[in-house]
Amino acid sequence: MKHLIIMSLVIGAMLMLFGCSQDNPAEPVLNKNDQTPAFLAKAKKEFSGTSKPVGPVDPGKTPKLLPNGRTLVKGEVAEWYDEATDLRVTGQSFWLVNRHFYADGTAKVGGKAEIIVDNEQYKGKWDNK
Repeated sequence: MKHLIIMSLVIGAMLMLFGCSQDNPAEPVLNKNDQTPAFLAKAKKEFSGTSKPVGPVDPGKTPKLLPNGRTLVKGEVAEWYDEATDLRVTGQSFWLVNRHFYADGTAKVGGKAEIIVDNEQYKGKWDNK
């Protein structure tokens, strides 16, 4: 068994050292076969839209004052209706937001979102969890 492992390592090392047919650091020459397939190029679609608040906002947990004068608010929940030029992203959205307020009034905002799509053409859910 020990000989088999050693032999496998030797063969692997030989393949790594001598397996390349050419040692050329220049960039490869691309041809039309190296281009993005048409079905992938069609996958991109730009859209625009608007978001309107729908339901009441749950303010989240009580703001926590941090020792450095900053304030942290976690768990804020908001409900919106997102209307876009693409029906695949049009629907109710729910946002779970965390905010970190700085002393100058600015804030760093992050969280998770979920869009429920339910229209005449598409049904489904987008999320970034």
